[in-house]
Amino acid sequence: MVLFGVIAVVNGGVPGADDGGTADDGVSSAAADTGDEQEADSAALPAATPTSASPLPSAAPAAPCPALDAKDRAVPTLAPDGVTWSLYHDSLLPMSATAGPARADGDAVRCFAHTPVGALLAAAQVTTRYSFSADWQLVMDRSLAPGPERDAARTARSAAEAAASASPRADTGTGGTVMQLAGFKFVSYTDDTAVIQMMRATDGGLHMSSALYTIKWVEGDWRLQLQSGGKPAAMVQEESSLSGFVPWQAGGS
Repeated sequence: MVLFGVIAVVNGGVPGADDGGTADDGVSSAAADTGDEQEADSAALPAATPTSASPLPSAAPAAPCPALDAKDRAVPTLAPDGVTWSLYHDSLLPMSATAGPARADGDAVRCFAHTPVGALLAAAQVTTRYSFSADWQLVMDRSLAPGPERDAARTARSAAEAAASASPRADTGTGGTVMQLAGFKFVSYTDDTAVIQMMRATDGGLHMSSALYTIKWVEGDWRLQLQSGGKPAAMVQEESSLSGFVPWQAGGS
C-alpha cells in the first residue's frame, strides 16, 4: 500500500531510494526535440531502459512542453496502444511517444497529452514517483496541482522527513513487495478533470488494492490533485479481482 500513502518515509526514509543517491529514472523517449527552447534540465526523454540521472535543483526552470496529439478524446476501454514500460525503483511504469510523459526533470516527469490516455499515464507515473522519489519536493512542484492541499502535504512530509532523519534508518527494502500496476477504471472524465481508479498488485496478483485519484489539467499539463489534508487518494481499498477494471500491466499491453 506504499504507493497509496506516501507516508512510508516515517518508517525509515523514502522506499526504494538510495541514501544520497539518485533513482533509476527509466523514462523513454516521448517527444521529438522542439527547438532551442528545450533546456538541459528538461531534455527529450531517453530510451525506455533503466538509466541513472541526477535530480535537478528544484529551482531550475521548467522548459515548455512540446505539442502532443490531443485528437483522441475517447476514454479507453482497453489497454492503450503504443505503451512501453520502464523500471523506476522496483515499479514498472508506462509511457507513450504520443501521450507522454515528454519531459523528465530529474525524478519528475511531465508534459502529457490533453487526452484521457494522457491523464491515465499521468496517474500511473506521478503517483508512483511522488511516493518513491527522494527528490519529492521537485516532483511535488512539477507534477502536483498547486493549492492548500499541496501545501499541507509539503508541511506533513517535511516533518516526517525530519523525524526520520533524527533516528537510525532501518533498511526495510522492497523485496518484491512493491505494488505493480494491474488495471484501471475511469470514474469520470472532462477536459479539465479525470477521476481514475488505479489497481495495483503484489505477489503475482495474489494481493490487490485500488486507489481513487483525481488528475487535473493545470497550467497546460495533467497534475495529481491531492485530497483534503494532503492525501494522494480519495479512497484506498483491498480488491479480490480485476472485475470492473481494464487489465493493464507490463507485458500485457
